[in-house]
Amino acid sequence: MNSRAPVQPVEIHQKAQLMSASEVERTLIRLAHEILEKNNGVEDLALVGIRRRGVPLAERLAKIIQRIEKKPVPLGTLGHMVNDLENGVIWERDRQPTITVQSDGRGRYECTARISPDSDDREPYQTEFNFSDATRARIFDLAAQSNYFSGKIDSGKHKLAFTGAKKLSYKDGQRESEAAYNYSPVLAVQQLTTLFQGVSSTLEFGRRLAYFHRYQKLALDDEMKKMEDEARVGNLIELQAVKPVLQEIYDDGSVMNVVRARALRIMEMGNGVAAVAAH
Repeated sequence: MNSRAPVQPVEIHQKAQLMSASEVERTLIRLAHEILEKNNGVEDLALVGIRRRGVPLAERLAKIIQRIEKKPVPLGTLGHMVNDLENGVIWERDRQPTITVQSDGRGRYECTARISPDSDDREPYQTEFNFSDATRARIFDLAAQSNYFSGKIDSGKHKLAFTGAKKLSYKDGQRESEAAYNYSPVLAVQQLTTLFQGVSSTLEFGRRLAYFHRYQKLALDDEMKKMEDEARVGNLIELQAVKPVLQEIYDDGSVMNVVRARALRIMEMGNGVAAVAAH
């Protein structure tokens, strides 16, 4: 018999926490008051967030200032998402959410929108995941069919219903291009939009589930049921991207058993080949 060396225990160290959530909130409130004091109110005041992490910070500050002054504050952004690309595609809708996919399949999702249409709660959310090989290949094939967004892709028809400002960007070692659109007559762009909307829907469920798991566990039942229904009819793409959130819910004994069972079923759906938007 071969003798095996004893397995050495792994020592895990928790990263230092610089500030708690409540300390961050107090710091932002104090900063908001300092801004108002130096600017003598909100007259001629605008906030600019530097992509990526400065944007949610500016948005939180704007919300606090509006709560204090009862007036909205103009908000802008600086920086370019394409600068973060090594070789890949970015899809943006109304500046949020944003989906980035690198040529090796690494993906990132960012969103600072409201948790739901009937809620004012905002929780800046960013997650990284790996696209399935099939979806990654489909994205880059459609990008090539769209000429890497180097020309005009919008229909230019202003009478069409506005479905949200969208932008596709591409970057590799030879080219860098982007194009904004509301509706595109280019079939490959339409298919890319459908694909990214499916991925976005999946990740938005993950964002809401993570929020509800932390703050409103009773809301998990209804949200999980909606997610399972959408997954069963094929409206959600890349289910494996939200597996960590579903796993946390499944492992939490304080969550209702029916919710944990749904989390398990959805994870099992995502264990197969990821759904890809139709060609």
